[in-house]
Amino acid sequence: MDKPIKCFIVEGEDRDYRFISGMISTFFKGKYESVTVCLPAEQNIYMLYNKLKEDNFETDLIELLREDKNNTAAIRALEGIERQRIDEIYLFFDYDIHQDNLPSAQNPVEVLKSMLEFYSNETEHGKLYLSYPMVEALYDYRDGYCEAATDCWFPVNEIGDYYKIKAGQYGHHSSRHMLRYEEWREIIAVFGLRIQCLFGVDRINHTFFKDNVTTTAIFDRQKEFLLQKNAVFVLSAIPEFLLDYFRSSFWNSHVNRHRNKYNHCPKNN
Repeated sequence: MDKPIKCFIVEGEDRDYRFISGMISTFFKGKYESVTVCLPAEQNIYMLYNKLKEDNFETDLIELLREDKNNTAAIRALEGIERQRIDEIYLFFDYDIHQDNLPSAQNPVEVLKSMLEFYSNETEHGKLYLSYPMVEALYDYRDGYCEAATDCWFPVNEIGDYYKIKAGQYGHHSSRHMLRYEEWREIIAVFGLRIQCLFGVDRINHTFFKDNVTTTAIFDRQKEFLLQKNAVFVLSAIPEFLLDYFRSSFWNSHVNRHRNKYNHCPKNN
């Protein structure tokens, strides 16, 4: 009997695809079958929203991607895979508040909120995870510190290519290569610190994370920063997914490891 398939949907065939592929090979190799589907170049979450809205969100996401003649990468990835074999769908997209591709009457913040609410269950329509401000946040960190390498917050009007350049200059040295397991562990540990800063607590455990740190809760906190600072709190979606997916033992061996060596950023206290 064919094994169920986990489907990961990402924006691009460069870093997005590479990071998700690296995550799968590091943490899920041999555990299940998976397929990673990329959107065409230059497409983002708002374009996907527009396509889905045309049919009042009644179109199955997998079939929508499969039938898009412009998305040859998705067609190739899904070829020969029956829809019923896909039991979980995960979407990884950039916050992309700087380029929303929406009619002027639509508020990108409200569109994202509605997408997070609709795509909130991996076994139904799919579960959406957002990187703030974009996928490069994965390697925008300093070993042992909660502060991102580019700073805690990044101005909205400077996101775009400028953020990519700065994250590449100041972020982790392995940003252009496949991440090693120890680097993944560091990324996850630092993510735990950044969640503490984002939610304004001194310390969090797995129970607090599961009960309080949802995709919509993170988004609501980001919305506050957007209104107050016109900036985004730098945060990657990939460690968020991993901590969502695995049990408390994973949290203990990654977030809690060597806790005494980590330093909080005073700007967030």
